[in-house]
Amino acid sequence: MISLLIGTNRPGSSSRKIGAELESIYAELGVSLNVIDLAGLPPEIFSTGSYAEKPDSFAPFSQAVLDADGLIVVTPEYNGGMPGVLKYFIDIEFYTPNMICGMMTRQSVKSAMDKGITAQQILDFIQEHAHPTMIERAQENNKGSSNSRNSVVPENVRDQLMLWFQETKKFAVNDAKLYNNFESVELYRMVLEYANKKGALLASYDSSTSNILEQQQISSWMTIKSKHHNDIKRFIKEQRNGGGN
Repeated sequence: MISLLIGTNRPGSSSRKIGAELESIYAELGVSLNVIDLAGLPPEIFSTGSYAEKPDSFAPFSQAVLDADGLIVVTPEYNGGMPGVLKYFIDIEFYTPNMICGMMTRQSVKSAMDKGITAQQILDFIQEHAHPTMIERAQENNKGSSNSRNSVVPENVRDQLMLWFQETKKFAVNDAKLYNNFESVELYRMVLEYANKKGALLASYDSSTSNILEQQQISSWMTIKSKHHNDIKRFIKEQRNGGGN
């Protein structure tokens, strides 16, 4: 049985409407979904004592998750985070002493990738620290397959991580001006430093730091954001006139 978790308790939520569409899609495929709607959580579950002892009225929600062969979660996102009721449901459902639960979101994964961490490194870490039960289940599900190592992480998780990683590889288009034919290395470097300070520099090439063959073939150049063009022109003119402020 596959369970469908509606991750918000707001009445008439868009998540519930999307959940209804998913029910229809799965019904056409001959698959029934067990819907877990957090809008129906019993009021007593929100008592602070629920962490120590869950009320009996919570049992159907808990059992629906534990018995599921698969879990689909439909939830809104608020500034990269989940609704408070979903976080609370996870806390209550999976609260275990000395156990740490983590959650990957687009924002958290992008933050890691901005620091130079790749999707493959994240996958390798998860696989290396997988719970023995996950490893055992993956081996059972992939008997006779040479791809059992990768299956420790669900395919949809791997695909999503790779998609987020590809987002970091998109090209950025900027309206730019090309500056070249500088009459001296000194002028080139002064303009380069000024453009850097202004945040105007997009790319540059300093032929004076390259080998002799490259120096003969390619002169120094830089590309500047077009909105800074007049400012850079003024700076170059001042330097050619003896150096202005």
